[in-house]
Amino acid sequence: MADGREPISTSPHSASHLRVVLDRLRRQGTTTNSVILPGTWTATGTITEGDLLYVVSAGVLGLADASALSTSYVIGVAKESATAGATLVVQTAGVMVYSGWTLTAGAMHYLSTTPGEPTATAPQTPGQTVTNVGIAVNTTELVLLLTPPLLL
Repeated sequence: MADGREPISTSPHSASHLRVVLDRLRRQGTTTNSVILPGTWTATGTITEGDLLYVVSAGVLGLADASALSTSYVIGVAKESATAGATLVVQTAGVMVYSGWTLTAGAMHYLSTTPGEPTATAPQTPGQTVTNVGIAVNTTELVLLLTPPLLL
């Protein structure tokens, strides 16, 4: 690259590759960089920092939920808490850090059937969805790898 930094893959495909990606990001000083969803978004109800979100309607976000296909298209993670009608800041890529999570380090995390929550156990019931959210670096850091849902 022209600036002397080596290009890096931002989509880890295994736990060992995740460690390589994070090491490169740390060396380049970019682990705090993130992609914030542009535009003005408001909350449908109470949203807590770290909640997984989906688009309810134009400019409105709610808690994503793997119980139905319509609520399982995760667009990002709330960067801060908000009440109904308040403006939201949403992270869509990068490493999300939230001290309220209890993630399983090194494991892929999915959208839970509990609204807004990530889980290390993919849903398995017909009618639910499997939506990849990211790989946990540790109990409070998640490398976001958002994918479209798969209906079971």
